[in-house]
Amino acid sequence: MRKETIITLWYILALVGISSCSNKKQNMEILQKVKPGVFVGKLPCADCPGIETSVTINPDSTIVMTSLYLDSNGTSFTQYGKWSIKDSLIVGTFDSEKLYYLPQSDTVITLVDKNGKESVSMPGKYQLKRVPQLTSDYFQGEYIQSGLENEGYKQFLVIEKTSDDQVLIKITFTGQKKGCTFTGNGEIINNQIVVDLNKVNPDLKSTMIIHSTGTGTLNISTSDNYKDSIPFCTDDGNLAGNYQKITSQNQY
Repeated sequence: MRKETIITLWYILALVGISSCSNKKQNMEILQKVKPGVFVGKLPCADCPGIETSVTINPDSTIVMTSLYLDSNGTSFTQYGKWSIKDSLIVGTFDSEKLYYLPQSDTVITLVDKNGKESVSMPGKYQLKRVPQLTSDYFQGEYIQSGLENEGYKQFLVIEKTSDDQVLIKITFTGQKKGCTFTGNGEIINNQIVVDLNKVNPDLKSTMIIHSTGTGTLNISTSDNYKDSIPFCTDDGNLAGNYQKITSQNQY
C-alpha cells in the first residue's frame, strides 16, 4: 500500500474517532442537562384552540406522550415509546412517528424538526416546561360529582393509594336508583390517572382518564362517556364529569 494511501486512511479514521468522541461528549452533556421528569405545554393546533401536551422522560429510556385537544370532551390520547440521544437532540420513537426535542435547559425542552430547527413561523410556541411529577398522594381522597344538586342523588369518587404510581378507583352513589358503581385499578401516567376499562369489563376497549383541573378538582372522561358508562350505571347515570374533593370545610 502506498504511503499516501496509508496517511489518507489514518486521517479519515482519526476524524471518525474525533467525531465519535465529540458526539459522546455532547450526548453526555445532554443527559446531564435533562433529567427524567414530566414536561408540559400547550402546542399550536390548526383547527382547535390548542393541544395540551405532556411528555414524561423516564430513566429506563422509555418516553410517554399524552395529547389533549382542547375542543374535545376531555379525552386524551397517550403514546408510548423509547427515547435516545442523537446529535444533541432527544429522539422519541413511537409506533407511528419520531419526535425530536431540543433541551434548552434542565427545565425546558422544545419540539423541533429532525435537524434541530425550531418553527420559524411560531417561535417559542413549541416549548414544554418541567412540572412536578404527581404521585398517588396528590390524588387520593374522596370526591363528589358536581352538577347533581337537583338530580335527587349523589355520586362519589374514592381514590386509594396502592403505591406511588398506582391507585384503586371506586365510584358509588346514594339516593335515587340512578347512578354508577365502579371499581378498577389505575396507573399515574403523565400526571393523570389511566384506567384500562378492558381489565374491568372485557366488552370495553377504551380507557378512563382522570386528570386534575385545579386544586381539589378532577375530571373523568372516556373515549365515549355515555357508552362506556352503560355497564356500570343505571338509567342516565354517567361516570364522566367533574368531581370536587370533600374536605372538613365542605362535608356532603
